[in-house]
Amino acid sequence: MSAGQARGVDQCSAVLHVPLDHLEDTDPSCSTGGGFLLHSRPITVYGHSRVVSRGIVMMLLVMACLIAVCFKPGNGTWAMRGHSPTLLWSSYKIQIVDVLRFQGEHACGPQFANIAFKSNISWKDPSGVQSGAHCQRTCTWSEGCDGFTWSWGRGCNLMKFSNDSLAEFPASHEKGSYSGYACHQVASSYEWIYDEVEKHTLPIPEQGQPVPSASMLCLMVVRPYTYEIDLAIMQHQQGLGVFQCNYHRIYSNQLMQLADGLWTTKFNSTLYADIGGQWKTALNTDIFMALWRAVLTDADFLHASWIVKVDPDTVWFPNRLSPLVVEQEENNNTNGAGAYFQNCWEGMHGPIEVFSQNALRALALHSKQCYWEMNSWGNWQWGEDMWTDLCLKNTAFSHRIYKPKLLAEDHCNDKWEGWSLTPNACLSQDTIAFHPFKDAWHYNQCLQAAQQQNGDSSWMMKK
Repeated sequence: MSAGQARGVDQCSAVLHVPLDHLEDTDPSCSTGGGFLLHSRPITVYGHSRVVSRGIVMMLLVMACLIAVCFKPGNGTWAMRGHSPTLLWSSYKIQIVDVLRFQGEHACGPQFANIAFKSNISWKDPSGVQSGAHCQRTCTWSEGCDGFTWSWGRGCNLMKFSNDSLAEFPASHEKGSYSGYACHQVASSYEWIYDEVEKHTLPIPEQGQPVPSASMLCLMVVRPYTYEIDLAIMQHQQGLGVFQCNYHRIYSNQLMQLADGLWTTKFNSTLYADIGGQWKTALNTDIFMALWRAVLTDADFLHASWIVKVDPDTVWFPNRLSPLVVEQEENNNTNGAGAYFQNCWEGMHGPIEVFSQNALRALALHSKQCYWEMNSWGNWQWGEDMWTDLCLKNTAFSHRIYKPKLLAEDHCNDKWEGWSLTPNACLSQDTIAFHPFKDAWHYNQCLQAAQQQNGDSSWMMKK
């Protein structure tokens, strides 16, 4: 839900989030006096349906608040998030961090998407069934394991070379499989940021150099082992979206070869976000702060005048964006704290985010200040798009340019006429991006509809 759709939600509302799905359907509502209206209602506790009275719910809230006050933020500890007591690290998130840290400490090699290894010596291990990353760790722990193949259907298959002279397994294409080799046995130190202030303190960016007008660095974050991998591969094969930009990078929390010449850049994030906050949306600010940390460190942004972050399920046309960014350059809006685009009347939405180089620099320089200024509410209630929007607007004082034709999506009230996830969608002559299209068929239907509407075939051209 976007800000405008939830405009009736009062800011004094809060959600008690209990991890592991131990407590469900807790939905305290806000009274006119700013307190909680606690109703007796069925909730599920450890799998059993109970009716919890107002007194018991109040007791649970008080206990949670006491724990929140008594313990400091950290790995698996409680912290007070603004007006809402919440567990800083859910159990599931801790498990993901453990695997990611193991991969970093043991210098794990890449995984190969849609590839299955073959070996005469293989066995299944259920301890690695959760993901390819878990399977890689299990292989490293298992005596005699040289490599692995994982998929949702087949689970974790460990393999051993048939003789010591082999260095690689025979491989074949198998959609949905991920394969790789055991990691180094000896661990080394590996940094992972837990502190919330440090998470929101981006590195100081390097000074920029003259760059070509309207040049774009286009970024995409993909979650491993999901449909987003397939969308990224399809766009790469067809030369669409980010692959039409001057520069591009595909980020993930796993180092992967998705196709010939297509690799992910790994950055430290669980890519896991709780749903909640003021608008009941993904609380994903920490994910994208980690992304911007990686972007600033990689320093590719120094070669482009604009940085464009898009979701994998966003259909978009870089050539349609070019006139908008040229206009801002000609108006000198990219100087100083730079410029960025508001793509919905409610604010900036995440499917496509467009920043001038100086705007990204301003975000980095003001990120810690924004954290403290929004610590009473926004840090714990908003997704990254709203957090970033208000940081740049209210603290960094970047130019905020509203372009309603930048994005058409189902989460903004500015839906275009006839919006639906059908072949009739995307019939727009001047809209730049459309969202969401979560499989290749719908993605291409939208692409073709937009191209046919205005006779624009430049989407087929690579940069």
